[in-house]
Amino acid sequence: MKTEEWINDNRMRFDSGFKEFDRQTRIISTGNLVAGTQISSYIRAYNDVKTSVGTTVPKGELQDFDLNGFRNLPYYVREYIKKMGRFIPDQKFILYEFYHHLGKKGSKRTITDGWVLTDKEYKLITYWITGPTWKSRLAVEEAIKYITE
Repeated sequence: MKTEEWINDNRMRFDSGFKEFDRQTRIISTGNLVAGTQISSYIRAYNDVKTSVGTTVPKGELQDFDLNGFRNLPYYVREYIKKMGRFIPDQKFILYEFYHHLGKKGSKRTITDGWVLTDKEYKLITYWITGPTWKSRLAVEEAIKYITE
């Protein structure tokens, strides 16, 4: 895992070659995070059936709940995770969305550059580049260095 280098108390150095993404990035980190260019969350295993309050739900329901926390999750990414969950039912994941913003403050558009899936030990499982240009690949592949072993 690549070690963060801090420019100041509020910003790490991030140099992917995608200047707009780099400028908007304050931190890239593992686990649950909402930041300027990253949203990430733990995804419970398919076999997890106990909620935090002790009730029991059907297999896969908590995994679905966790995936529903991502507003722009493509269908094929969701289905990949669900199939992996049924194939390896006790596997927990971390899902990362990397994005940047276009436009001025009042009319910002969010562009998702890609998705990364790791296991809970930060081992890379797979990733998807979804951004509109080759620069998205630069940003996501550099971010992977900070979140995987």
